[in-house]
Amino acid sequence: PTSAWGKSFFTVPLATRTGGDTFRFLASTNGTNVSVNGVVVTTTPLNKGQFFEQIITAASQITADQPILVTQYSNGQSFDGVSADPFMMLVTPSAQYLASYTVTTPASGFSSNFVNIVAPTAGLGSIKLDGTVIAANLFNAIGSTGFSGAKVPLTVGSHTLTGLVPFGTIVYGFASFDGYGYAG
Repeated sequence: PTSAWGKSFFTVPLATRTGGDTFRFLASTNGTNVSVNGVVVTTTPLNKGQFFEQIITAASQITADQPILVTQYSNGQSFDGVSADPFMMLVTPSAQYLASYTVTTPASGFSSNFVNIVAPTAGLGSIKLDGTVIAANLFNAIGSTGFSGAKVPLTVGSHTLTGLVPFGTIVYGFASFDGYGYAG
C-alpha cells in the first residue's frame, strides 16, 4: 500500500553484475521530485502514477520529497554478459529497516546466492549472519550518508541476520538465464 512507501532509500549494486541495475521510481502524489546521491534526476516533477527509470552503477542514496515506491531490476544476461536473468525487487525504505531477518535461498538450481546489506556505518561490527559477525571491511560507505553497504555470499538454505541497529537486506541469486530476488 502507498502508506508503506518512503522518502529515503539506500541501494547496493547486485554482486557479479558489471553494467549496473535498472531502478524505477513510482510517485504516489503529484509534484514528486526524486534525487539520487543528492542530484535531482526527474527533469520535471512526477505526478501520481508516473515513474522515472535509470541505471545506477554504484551504491547510492535515493530520496524524494513525497513518498515513492522504488524497484530494482536485475537486467538480463545479454545486458552485461553475466550469467543471470531479469527479476524485480522492491527496495525497502530505510524507515522500515529491522534489526533481524530470517531469509532463505532456493534449495537448488542457483549456484550464486547473495544478501546485500545496508546499515548505519556506526552499527558495523554488530551485524551477524548465522551468529557470526560480518566483517566491517566488507562494507563500503554510501557517500557521506552515514550508511554503508555490503554484498555477502550466501550458502544454500535458511539464514538469520541480526544487528544492534536496524538495517536493510535484499536476497538474490543467479544461474544461467535464471534469477530471483526479494527484500528481507
